[in-house]
Order: sequence, then C-alpha cells, then structure tokens
Amino acid sequence: MKRILALSIMALILLPVFSFAHAYSTSDESTLRALIIACDEFASQNSTAPSAEGNALCIRDILSKDIRGFGAVSTIINHSLDAQKLRSAIFEAFEGVKEGDTSYIYISTHGEYNGKGLEIIFSDGADDKRVPSLELYSILKEIPGVKVLMLDCCYSGGIIHKGVPLRKYVTQGMDSNIKVITSAGGFEQSYNWSSGHLKKQGTSHFMLALLQGIGEMGGYMADFNKDGDITIAELQGFLRQGLASSTAQVYPEKDSFVLLSYDKYTSPEKGIVSDLVFDSTVFIKGSSIDFSYTLNRKSRIAYQIITAKDGAWQFDTPQLIEDMEYGSAILWPGRKHKTLELGTTDDDTYGYALFFIVAVEENGLIPLASALLQAQSGEYEAIRLQHSGNIRLKLNEELAIYIAHKKPMSYSISVRNMQGDIVATPFIDEKSRPQRLGGTLIYWNGSDSMGRPLQRGSYTMQAEIRMGGAYINVFSGSFYVY
Repeated sequence: MKRILALSIMALILLPVFSFAHAYSTSDESTLRALIIACDEFASQNSTAPSAEGNALCIRDILSKDIRGFGAVSTIINHSLDAQKLRSAIFEAFEGVKEGDTSYIYISTHGEYNGKGLEIIFSDGADDKRVPSLELYSILKEIPGVKVLMLDCCYSGGIIHKGVPLRKYVTQGMDSNIKVITSAGGFEQSYNWSSGHLKKQGTSHFMLALLQGIGEMGGYMADFNKDGDITIAELQGFLRQGLASSTAQVYPEKDSFVLLSYDKYTSPEKGIVSDLVFDSTVFIKGSSIDFSYTLNRKSRIAYQIITAKDGAWQFDTPQLIEDMEYGSAILWPGRKHKTLELGTTDDDTYGYALFFIVAVEENGLIPLASALLQAQSGEYEAIRLQHSGNIRLKLNEELAIYIAHKKPMSYSISVRNMQGDIVATPFIDEKSRPQRLGGTLIYWNGSDSMGRPLQRGSYTMQAEIRMGGAYINVFSGSFYVY
C-alpha cells in the first residue's frame, strides 16, 4: 500500500509582554480589544515554527468575523518579554479600557512546569524570558472590565490550578471577571502540527479545535443552540469533543459569557471539512464507530489514528487510512458517512486514540478536524471518588472532583443533599480522558441543573461508571457549600 507522508506534531509551551503609560476611558460605549502574542523561536527550546505564527493569523481571522466588531487588535510575534515588558504591552494594547469593555488576550508559546507552577516563555529566539503565570493573572486583575485569556501552551491549566493533582488544587483568589480558556491541564502537554515540503504551515491542535468551534471555516460548531452567540460554556462543551490530544480547562465553569457573536442568517464560508459528528466515540469489544462530516469541496481525504503507549501519544507511528470512495482518491463534496472498526484480538483491548481527518495535498498532510476515541474494557476495577472539600460560592470557588481509575470509562455524577435527594447532575454520560493523573479530574461550579447556586448545606456525590458492560456505583464523602 502506498505510504503517505506522516504528519509532524510537536509538543508546545508558553509566553510574556511589555510596558507603557496608560489611561482609562469613561465613555459609556462598550469596546472590544484584543492582544495576540505568539512565539515560535527560542534559545533553549525547540522551534515550533510556523505553528505559533499560524495560530496568531487564525485567531485574528476568528475575531475579525465577530459582528460586534473589535476596536483594536494588536499582535506581537517573537518578542522577549519579562514580566515588566509583558505588563507594559498589555496596558498599551488596552489603553483607554474601562468597565464594561472586554479585552481578549491570546498567547501561543512554550510553557514549563517548574515544580511550583506554570512559567510562560516569551522569546525572540535569542533571549528566553520566563514569566510565572500568576504574574500574568495579577496583571490582568489591574485591567478594568472583563478579560478573556486564551492560553495555548503546555501545562497552561496551571494558571487556574486545573488539571493538577487534587492536593495542589487552589480556589482562592480567582476573579470571575477573568475568563480563562487553556489548551491543556496543568500537568499536561499541548501539541502543534506542522507540515510542508514546498511551504511550511501549521497551527496547534487547540487552534484546530477553535477553528471548528468558533471559526467560520467550521461553521461555528460550538454554537449548540444556533442563536448566533457562542458562550464560554458552549465552547467548553465543544472542546470536550473537538480537542483530542489534551484536555482544555476553563474558568469559570459553564460560564454564560458570550465569547463570540456571528451573523446566524448568513451562510458561513466553511473550510474543506466541517460538522464532524460521531454517533459514539466509544469502542466496546467487537463494536464499530459510525461518524459523518461534510466535505465542502473536492479533496483527497484520509483518516489518521494515533494511539497512546505508556501515557504518551505515538505521533511517530500513526495509522493512515486513505478514503477511496468509489475507487477514487478524490472525494466529491457532500455529507460523508463512515464506519471505523476496532481490530479484533484475543485480549480485552482498551485505551485511547486520536482521530484526525486530514487533507492529502502535494505539500503534505493537513489536519482538518479531530476527536478523542476510547476502547472500553468490560472488566470491573476499583473506583474511588474524591473531592477538594468545602466551597464558598460567593468567593467564586469551584469544587474539584477526582475519579481514580485505570481504564477508559463513561461517567455520570449526581449531587445529593443529606436527605438523599438529587439536587444537581453536573455530568451526564461524559467520557474520561487520558489526563496523566491516574484518573479523571473535573470541576463543578456549585450550581444545579438550572444554573442556580445550591443552598447552604452539606452534600455528597454519586458517580455512575460504565466500562463496556461493567457498571459501577461509587459515593464520595460529604462537603459543605457556603
């Protein structure tokens, strides 16, 4: 069988900014502004070129389609920024900002976990500057209005203490006016792709998901209710499906803040592939998975599957399946319906796999959409359900929930009062992800199914676990909601 060029995918990391005098406006008119920072070249890290710069171009395009309009969009590429320069750059980009305005910051760079927390690396290729993520968070607290931070780097969830072991979870000091969306958990790498023999091109996996979820090329798939407004909660739900290689983290959880607005009455100019939908992303022994997508223009398409081994994605040994619809390498536009089958073995097979739809072009393979697949075992295992303790809702605290397990599983979680009544069901038939933490870490904002905060009192949780044909119920200790 003809061998097709493998997609090159690289782990990424983090970044900073600089300083100027600043002034705040008192005008009543609300304004949107954005600052985009991207670093590809480093003195002590591998180059990610051209992915970070590609991310910058993509996020500019996404924001330019927001019908509310941005007053200014500033871009910084490959600059060495220490904490003071980062602060200056932020204040310069958001000069004139006032209460009622919204300021967007997107950062694509390398990130490092230094044993205490996340450091973001900003570099010009010769001089790497590391800025602790908490310093960036403190700078954002000084800016009036709402701030939206999209952090695209390894270990990025560390800025909001998410995707870290339960013992390291901290809720104090969080500001609900700082909306944070990260590409990975605090103990997790984030990934780029790059390709090209004639011309190098690339973005991050996180950006690939953003393009599908809040971008015109993906048909704004994150807008689940199709009202033209995409909230952070909607994007969070989409990223659980559309970001495969890492686990996006968000603060606040299930936030109704509108991230982007588009014209719902105008047909978007979609990219090559849009509207990827799986009937299920779970293989059970002997089963298959059905999926469908829309091919918007004539293309050569393949499906790439990357498995995990010893907790690491095997990007160097992908499985590539070229779609030869009707015996032709070129597929015609239309809705495509496909089936994936899990190879049969004598053993009980379980694990995770990345799934990509890729365009096969002269310049290389171009990833278009992705999903996380899992094969569930039918065997029972010991499950443990823990939480981070009491939460104070008036201080914007959230509850961390940890399910200790070894094999992929589906789960639902209900919250019960001391009378045994179910008062909230924050998670229904969700799928575990390979978070490298010995289990699944998720977060709950203390609200019921209608979005109302729970009343003051003691509560417990119940998790219903499914692993293939095995069903397991487990209960937590109590916690108090203030």
